This record gives sequence, structure tokens and C-alpha cells, in this order.
Amino acid sequence: MPVVDNILHFPAKQRQLPLTTMEVTYQGGRIGFAPKAAKREVRPMQSTFQSEANTFAAQMMKGEFADIASRFAFPFLVYIGDKVMVLKTPEHLVKALSLYHVVLSENWLSLITSNVLASQCEKDGPCKISIENRYFATDGRDLGSARINYFGEAQGAERKIQMVEY
Repeated sequence: MPVVDNILHFPAKQRQLPLTTMEVTYQGGRIGFAPKAAKREVRPMQSTFQSEANTFAAQMMKGEFADIASRFAFPFLVYIGDKVMVLKTPEHLVKALSLYHVVLSENWLSLITSNVLASQCEKDGPCKISIENRYFATDGRDLGSARINYFGEAQGAERKIQMVEY
């Protein structure tokens, strides 16, 4: 594709396509054009899960562990790699979250952002939600991320988390 004075010249066939259907790409010093991918629709449940993930991260930063524990079913299983931890009561979860919060705070954590990657939930039945958390220091440094899978059961609008996998 020739470029003259920063003006792109299109073959006649491409000129007939409306610009809104084309996407410009730049790779390896070459400019390319391709049909735009269809916009991904955000389903109402997906935005609900995103809102809940943001609330969960904010509650974690504020130390509101009892509110977080109210979303879980007990006994609650936590899988970290090939290890499993069983938290039998809400009090056990609150204690574990408190210790986790101390570790994060000692590493100058000031912000957690959450992004829902995928969700598979039935209205009344099993539910799986995959989230990526990013952790940021007080000076803005990105401390890394973790992918977390939550498994639970839904009964109408109420969901209880039964297991988490890191």
C-alpha cells in the first residue's frame, strides 16, 4: 500500500466499503486494513459480576472481611496450586482474609483492580466466574496479577461461593 505525504491510497474495491467497517492495524512497519470484529456484547449478568468483583476488591482494601464472608458457603475450599485449605466457618475466612490483607499491606499494596474474564452461570444451578486481579503499589507500580476462579451455586439472584482456585 503506497503512502504519499501521509495520505493513504486505497484500491477501488476498498474505497467502496464504509470506513466504519474497517480497522487499521500497524505491524512490522506495515499498515493494514481489515474488517472490524463485531463488538462483544456485555450481558447483564456479566456486568453484574463485574460490579460484584469491583465491590469485593474495594471491600478487601477497606478490610470489610465480614461483608466478604457473607457471600460464601461453608465449609469453603481454597485451592492454591496443588494445595487445599478448608475454611469451616465465616470466622475462619475473616481470619484468613485479615492475614492476607496484612501481607498485601506490608508490600505497599494500595489498589486492586478486578476484571471478569469469563462467567458460566445458570439461574438456579452451578456457577463459575473467572477473574483477573491486578495489584498496584502506593507509588503506582504494577505488582502483578492473579487469575482466580470462583465456583458456587446460584438460587435466583442469590449466589454463594463454595470454592476458589488460585
